[in-house]
Amino acid sequence: MKLLILHLKIEAMRKRLIHLAEKYGRSHPLVLAASRRLDGLVVEYMRMVG
Repeated sequence: MKLLILHLKIEAMRKRLIHLAEKYGRSHPLVLAASRRLDGLVVEYMRMVG
């Protein structure tokens, strides 16, 4: 169950990141911060999976 919730968080954040990047550009601080947070979630997910 925890993996499913984490997976859904990753998907939602990915969509939000794409939207922010389209709106502000890839080098905007909001986009960079969201990208770092998404990376952290992906690492956490991968640790739980394997």
